[in-house]
Amino acid sequence: MPDAESLLEDMKRALEALDLDGVLGTLEAALSAGIGPEKIISDGLSKGMDTIGRRFDDGELFLPQVLLASKIMDEAMEILSKEMNTGTSDHYRAIIVMGTVSGDIHDIGKNVCVAMLRGARYKVIDIGNDVSPEDFVKAISDSSADAVGASSLMTTTLVAQKKLVETMEEFDCRALKLFGGAPCSEEWVKSIGGDGYSSNGHDMVLLVDRLLKK
Repeated sequence: MPDAESLLEDMKRALEALDLDGVLGTLEAALSAGIGPEKIISDGLSKGMDTIGRRFDDGELFLPQVLLASKIMDEAMEILSKEMNTGTSDHYRAIIVMGTVSGDIHDIGKNVCVAMLRGARYKVIDIGNDVSPEDFVKAISDSSADAVGASSLMTTTLVAQKKLVETMEEFDCRALKLFGGAPCSEEWVKSIGGDGYSSNGHDMVLLVDRLLKK
C-alpha cells in the first residue's frame, strides 16, 4: 500500500490535472489508509489548488479550468465532511461575500477569485455583478460575513468602491473590505479606507489568509 506522502502527492497531481476520478480515487485510498481529513485537505487538495492558482496567473490555465478545479474540490470536501461527521459549513475557514460594484458588469476577475477562495475552503457568497452598495451590505448582514470583496473593471466605476466603504460605515458593517480590478490599486484602496487590495485570485487567497489571522 502506498504511504501517506505518496497518496497525498498523487491526489495533488490529480487535482492539478483536473482529474475528478483520480482525486476521488486517491481520496478514498487515503481515508482507507487512516489519513485524517484535515491532513488530506492541507497536504493534498489545498496544495493542488495552490498550483492551479499559480498556473492561472502565469497564463497556463484559463477560467473554465479554474472553475472545474473548484468544483472537484467541492466534491472532495463533501466526502470529507461526512468523515468528520458534520456539515461542510463547519469546516469553512470564513465567510466572504463577493461581487462586482454598481455600474460594472465585468466579472471574470471576480469569478476567478471566487473559485480560488472556494478551493481554499472559504465559504463564498457570490452576489454577481452590478451590485449596489446597499445590496452588498444586505448580503454581508444576512450571511454574517467576515469579509467582502468588490471588484471594478472600469475606471468609471471605481467610485462605487468608495461608496461601498461609506455605506458599510453608515450601517456599522464591520466586515473586512477587500478590493481589486484592472483600474484599482493598493494606493486607491488605502485612500478610500479599504482593508486590502489584490490583483489576482491567488493573491486574494493569500490576502484573506493574512488579514483573518490578525
